[in-house]
Amino acid sequence: MSYMLPHLHNGWQVDQAILSEEDRVVVIRFGHDWDPTCMKMDEVLYSIAEKIFLILCESCLDIPAVLKQTVLVSLVLCGILSDSRGLTGLPAASMNIRRARPDDLMNMQHCNLLCLPENYQMKYYFYHGLSWPQLSYIAEDEDGKIVGYVLAKMEEDPDDVPHGHITSLAVKRSHRRLGLAQKLMDQASRAMIENFSAKYVSLHVRKSNRAALHLYSNTLNFQVSEVEPKYYADGEDAYAMKRDLSQMADELRRQLVLKKGRYVVLGSKENQGSTLPGSEEACQQENLAVGDSGSDGKDSTDVQDSLQTLGSAS
Repeated sequence: MSYMLPHLHNGWQVDQAILSEEDRVVVIRFGHDWDPTCMKMDEVLYSIAEKIFLILCESCLDIPAVLKQTVLVSLVLCGILSDSRGLTGLPAASMNIRRARPDDLMNMQHCNLLCLPENYQMKYYFYHGLSWPQLSYIAEDEDGKIVGYVLAKMEEDPDDVPHGHITSLAVKRSHRRLGLAQKLMDQASRAMIENFSAKYVSLHVRKSNRAALHLYSNTLNFQVSEVEPKYYADGEDAYAMKRDLSQMADELRRQLVLKKGRYVVLGSKENQGSTLPGSEEACQQENLAVGDSGSDGKDSTDVQDSLQTLGSAS
């Protein structure tokens, strides 16, 4: 698959090029004429040799500045194409996030087997899909193929407030760095609030998984609640993490008030088993396509290290 980028033309330029000495990552920012609908961000990130920056130096090449900028972009893209091992940039409109159906479960398992070291028997997917059909979501490409999923459930603890749990999150390497993991997690969390009045959502993640920890802590506002020793089959410890859903619930109520002109009781008995008005519509409008999780008899919500694989959560 090709790395898609709009053609450079008059008025387009590289505003800024930055080298991170620690990560050796090139960031190329495009001018105001950049069309944000073409890709997730106005950035191209790629590990590349520092010498490429000489192209931007006035004394480096006896060519106009615009040509230097074009050459820089071309070199970055050539590097991505030759060494990305599946990294892709896709138009937002080509991706779709929707609620998982029973006929999606086998393909969700296949995605899990491709992405993660921790796997489940098919009956575990059916258990989630049939018990909590509102909570699991899939991401599909323009051909309708599943490229990511989130498998979720409600915890049945009578001594605790209603809360959900993310059993597994995975995105294929070819569709990482496009924001899918965050969108899948947000959709599942929203469904937990709308259908079951969930107060928080929990998950487990390997202590060594820095990319996943960054996604959950910095992007999704999860907090570590405890460490569970030897949680995984290989003996690695897990962080047990929780995300407070009260802020998301307040925002959903606010949106409903604006839309309906009155409050709707989220998670009320009559609403359980079906999403509130506008939920499925909002899900279908979620466009964009990053990675990961699973476990033998245990759940896991790991995202593989983005700096090592050039594909990960955002």
